[in-house]
Amino acid sequence: DNWATLLKVCDEHRDSIDTIVARKVQDISIKRNAEDYLKRMKPIAIALDKVQSDSCMLSEAVEVWNRLSEDIASLQPLVVSRKLEKRSSQALTAAHYLTNILDPRFMGRNLSIDQIDTALEFCSTDYETCLPTVLNFGLKMVHSSHTSVMN
Repeated sequence: DNWATLLKVCDEHRDSIDTIVARKVQDISIKRNAEDYLKRMKPIAIALDKVQSDSCMLSEAVEVWNRLSEDIASLQPLVVSRKLEKRSSQALTAAHYLTNILDPRFMGRNLSIDQIDTALEFCSTDYETCLPTVLNFGLKMVHSSHTSVMN
């Protein structure tokens, strides 16, 4: 815990540390605000690191965005979740969802019904001959709550 170390340094070196700085270090409300801010921002930092990595694939980006949406919903006000949802809809396309369905690691398991519908519509419009393969291979392992999409 860095805060305990800072308190100790301020206490041991009272004469050489500015009193304004010492008061800010000792202010528990500043500490609590910083901890709260870190808790709320950490999922965003983790998501950015993953998506910006050289090895992140389109299918993984969908997983990262969906996980971030879950984290944000539990840690942030509703207005932030809505902004993230808007940004997600700008960043992720039907091609992202389709690659997620076709990736053997994910197979569309964590996609919403709307995301699956978007991917299948994209596939049927732009890659019509591939649709049976996507339905047979890509959606085999999708959670049972998504089976209505295939019917």
